[in-house]
Amino acid sequence: MSDRWARVWFGATALVGFAAVAVQLGLYGSHPVPHFGSAAARTVNELFFFTIESNLLVAVTALLLAIRRDRASTAFGVLWRAAIVGIVITAVVYHVVLARLAHLTGWWVVTDLFLHTVVPVLAVAGWVFAGPRRLASWRTALLSLVYPALFLAVTLIRGRLIDWYPYPFLDVAHLGYARVLLNSLVIAVLFVLVALGVNGVDRWLARRGRGTAGDEVAPYRELKTSAR
Repeated sequence: MSDRWARVWFGATALVGFAAVAVQLGLYGSHPVPHFGSAAARTVNELFFFTIESNLLVAVTALLLAIRRDRASTAFGVLWRAAIVGIVITAVVYHVVLARLAHLTGWWVVTDLFLHTVVPVLAVAGWVFAGPRRLASWRTALLSLVYPALFLAVTLIRGRLIDWYPYPFLDVAHLGYARVLLNSLVIAVLFVLVALGVNGVDRWLARRGRGTAGDEVAPYRELKTSAR
């Protein structure tokens, strides 16, 4: 994919991601639920869903790539890897575990489709066909797992304090800590497998030359320069 079209793709991905999250937050803010009395409380609470956070992470990193494609820092590599791994997990867990529990109508159907299907497809397709390549390493794969670990810790601590959990498989009040920790272990294994898989696929695509020369990180460019 050319640099121009890659930036257009990432820009569209960011736009779709931000729009889907904004509509979802608006829906939750206007939809009364027993546990959260005010629109502001419901809107803020929605930010504690992994789906929302992973979509925002994709939108932010895609926007950065739309602005400038030649990003090569370790920090961005970790964010981009966390975004891709997170959005893949979001799609898989939703369609395998949660979709059958949802009974949606109206705009909820639209946001559900975009948050759990459209944005994941856009993000993964952008990564596969446009890169950036050479951001994969075992270090970035490992560091990208810090975010889901923090999400789990915050969810369990916050859930204990307010007696509310974003997902049924993390609901300690109904399942108990033993079952929730077992569920978390299964999902953790899934995260590790996806992170390692993304790392491997990225390296394979780099060897095949899928991506532009500007996608290479600084150490690779410096190595080539010094070898001349």
